[in-house]
Amino acid sequence: MNIQDLGSIGELIAALATVATLVYLATQINQNTNQLKGEAIREINNTEQDLVTKIRDNPEMFSILMRTLMDWESVSAKEQARTHLYLYSYARWLETCWNLSVQKALDQKIYKSRELFILGILGNPKGGRIWWDMWKELYDPDFVASFDKALQAYDPAESYVLKAPFYAPEHWMEKDPHK
Repeated sequence: MNIQDLGSIGELIAALATVATLVYLATQINQNTNQLKGEAIREINNTEQDLVTKIRDNPEMFSILMRTLMDWESVSAKEQARTHLYLYSYARWLETCWNLSVQKALDQKIYKSRELFILGILGNPKGGRIWWDMWKELYDPDFVASFDKALQAYDPAESYVLKAPFYAPEHWMEKDPHK
C-alpha cells in the first residue's frame, strides 16, 4: 500500500466522519426544535391560565366582562375600560400565538384551538365584536386580516356568552341583597 492509497482511505474516513457528524447535528437540531416548541406551548398555556385566573378569581370583573361581552353599550365607560384592558391582553396573547404559528414554532392546530376560544368570547355582535372593531388597529395587520376572516365565518350563535348555559346571567349577576 502506497501513500496514495493511504490518502484515499483517509479521505473516505473523513467523508464518513462528516456524514456521521451531520446526522448527529441534524438530530440535535430536531430535538432542540421540539424542545423549543414544547416550551412555547407551556408558556402559551401559562399565560392563558393567568388570564383565566384573573377573571375566575374576581367575581366583580367576571360580571363586568360578561355584561360587556353580551352588550357593550349596556355598561358604563369605566366598565368598558376595564373590559378593554382585559380583552387587549387576551387579544395580544392570541396575536402572539398567531405569530408563533406563522413562524412554525406553534402547530396550526394548537393556534386554531386558541383562536376558536377567542372567537367564542368575541363572537357576539352586540358585545365582543364591538370591542374588536374599535381596537383591532392596535394589532399586526396580517393578524387582524386573519382573525377578521375567522370572525366573519364565525356563527354568532356559537358565542360562548350566548350559547353556554353557565354563562347565563342568572349564574353570574350580583344578587340584590335588598330583595
